[in-house]
Amino acid sequence: MVRQEQSGRRQQLPIGGGGHGCPGRFRSGRVPERRRKSYRYLQAAWDNRDLAEIRGLATDKVFAEIQQQLQASDETNRTEILSLKSELLEVSEAGAELEAAVLFESLVRENGAQAEIVREVWHFVKPKHSSQTRWFLDGIQQIEE
Repeated sequence: MVRQEQSGRRQQLPIGGGGHGCPGRFRSGRVPERRRKSYRYLQAAWDNRDLAEIRGLATDKVFAEIQQQLQASDETNRTEILSLKSELLEVSEAGAELEAAVLFESLVRENGAQAEIVREVWHFVKPKHSSQTRWFLDGIQQIEE
């Protein structure tokens, strides 16, 4: 799931700043731990093929793609996340939404195989003018070494 950038419609916000009450909070306090929990939670939902849980975490676009991937295969998957780091790369405004890009670097073992490093940028969105506090997954970009 790769996020497509549309030139000219994004305005980068200072990560540590205020603005709509969230860019600064997206990085501070317990928020980095929440980002890691979101990663682990979505991975567990994937492993359990739990579409109801995934639906509550993702935008319509991403949910439809994940649903197709799960329906196309009946393989079971068990993922152990051995280590996980996250880094907020950017928070920006895009029309009526706030967007955030988070780099996740994890050491994972899938189905008992040898552990490997996985680097991904996850893109999250939420309405800009809303009391909605949840960020929804809007894309995943694989980072090749």
